[in-house]
Amino acid sequence: MDDSIHQELDFYELSITLEDYISDKKLAGLVAIVYHNDKIVYSKHLGVTDLNNSIPMRRDSLFHVASMTKPITSVIALMLLDEGKFILDDSIKEYVPQAADLKVFVREENGKIITEDLKRDITFKDLLTHTSGISASPDKEHPISKLYQESHKIQNESIEDVILDKYFKIPLLHQPGEKWVYGYSHTVLGYILEKISQKSLDELIYEKLLLPLNMKDTGFYIKNKEDIERFTAIHTINSSDLEVSSQNYFNGRDWSQKPKYVSGSYGMISTANDYLKFAKMLLYHGKLNGTQFIKPATLALMTADYLKSSIPRMGPLSKRNGFGFGVSVKCEKTIGQNVGSHGWPGAFSTNYWVDPKSRTIGILLAQHYPYTSQIFRDFEKLVYEALYE
Repeated sequence: MDDSIHQELDFYELSITLEDYISDKKLAGLVAIVYHNDKIVYSKHLGVTDLNNSIPMRRDSLFHVASMTKPITSVIALMLLDEGKFILDDSIKEYVPQAADLKVFVREENGKIITEDLKRDITFKDLLTHTSGISASPDKEHPISKLYQESHKIQNESIEDVILDKYFKIPLLHQPGEKWVYGYSHTVLGYILEKISQKSLDELIYEKLLLPLNMKDTGFYIKNKEDIERFTAIHTINSSDLEVSSQNYFNGRDWSQKPKYVSGSYGMISTANDYLKFAKMLLYHGKLNGTQFIKPATLALMTADYLKSSIPRMGPLSKRNGFGFGVSVKCEKTIGQNVGSHGWPGAFSTNYWVDPKSRTIGILLAQHYPYTSQIFRDFEKLVYEALYE
């Protein structure tokens, strides 16, 4: 498995397109990697990490990968599953007794929320597949969404406070297993993994994945202060001009300091090189560098589609895709990824996919909000055109 760069394929159109995104000031900078048939066949870093300081982008620049944290949390859960610590259909109330008392939203009448009791308990499988009901609605005016908006104004001291004082005081959006709604399931999952392992989630991820995979630049904060200069700023378009965002996405957090608590849903920092190591482990049936992280059969569970056509979906999931454990799963062949491919994006314009059939990994990291979907469509299309033209 050679990580030096091989360029026998023609990625000219891809390079021109990515360069246009920078020169047209649609993005400040990016890092792109394509891994195919056991080697890196394309690697490009363009633009700057920060428009205010014109710091050149590097291949090892650091990015907020946001919800690309979720696949990592899912793998940690599946490692504990392989160890026999739980089974997928176990109720979570053994670890969070308050889960037994949750109510479920039915409707709003005269400004009052009407609820009903749970029809069944929330399970680990519900958390992994975002079918638990622990979610706001994509409709910001929905009564449950408004409750979440209010809860986010509260500053918490621990992940337990987040779960018990926020999420579990708000009715579920729907009965467990009845809908797919992107939400806070992985935050609850991460909290339960801490209880099972008797370790903090960041410690658990470090010991089980980051250290053995040598993902030295990945974590929930920047351990070495000299690495701060590699950190990429989040940019946005303001009145048609690209600029460093003034939005306080992280409540003024100092990323050189260890946080009070971490979430299984978001918050990780990584590089394209590091995330490639994680993606390669998934490509190679849960194994990398002689270490079997999860069993091949368990990885098959992670990358299966649990939605089918019977489960309604609300949120950022294409109708052509299903959903596994923390990852979307390609269910229809279109231009690009093959059926069975899996991956997930992050809100600040990061994305990756693993395509087992063609033995291909694509990773594109930028820092732009809101999420810039067109560049990822272009990236995917042009990668596969280069591979198969």
